[in-house]
Amino acid sequence: EVLPAVRDAVGDKMTVMFDGGIRRGMDAVVALCMGAKFCFVGRPTLYGVTAGGVPGAAKALQIFRREVDLTMAQIGVTKIDDLGPQFLMWKDEEDLRRNKR
Repeated sequence: EVLPAVRDAVGDKMTVMFDGGIRRGMDAVVALCMGAKFCFVGRPTLYGVTAGGVPGAAKALQIFRREVDLTMAQIGVTKIDDLGPQFLMWKDEEDLRRNKR
């Protein structure tokens, strides 16, 4: 909910990094569209390690990357740098909070 406000407050003075709630590649794409420049993805790798050790973590990251690629393809974006709020379906921060997207 606060990511757009943080982005607006710091502008280009700081790099906005997002942590928490990133479970799928689509979650990372949404965070990047909302203004994050970096997303921590510890949860998917931890799930992978738990399920299959180091190979499980590698597989989880492979799946995560594929989800990012598929999401970007669905919205017609080929480069992460091209992601932005124009790809989100909310009018403003209040709409985002109200609909919990």
